[in-house]
Amino acid sequence: MGCPKVAWRRRVSDEFERPNANEFFGPWSADKAKESRENTMILEMRPNCECCGKELPPDEAVAGICSFECTFCEECASDILQGICPNCGGNIVARPIRPAEKLLKFPASSKRVLKADGCTEQRSQSRRVTE
Repeated sequence: MGCPKVAWRRRVSDEFERPNANEFFGPWSADKAKESRENTMILEMRPNCECCGKELPPDEAVAGICSFECTFCEECASDILQGICPNCGGNIVARPIRPAEKLLKFPASSKRVLKADGCTEQRSQSRRVTE
């Protein structure tokens, strides 16, 4: 006499077949897989801080970004901007690194964005808020 759960599982597996993956998901080809990878959105990994212009290598954890990918160095993000993006008002979080082997296939952006006045205006606004 066996455990009723084991007997029940055996009966269920005998009565039902596993669905064929192609029937369930449809045919999946190497072309579709390649197309899916090519259409994947990845971070731009901009090369500099928008405030001070400091270089921000994509394989080092030295940058912060907002949800619109505005990019700042750690010093500007924490000290001057106090974690708030001056462009959209969203929070600034640590930008992830892109490992060197991935940079070959998915290179970082060369697009440079630099605020004309730096972030001095944001600094004066932050002081007014805290005072």
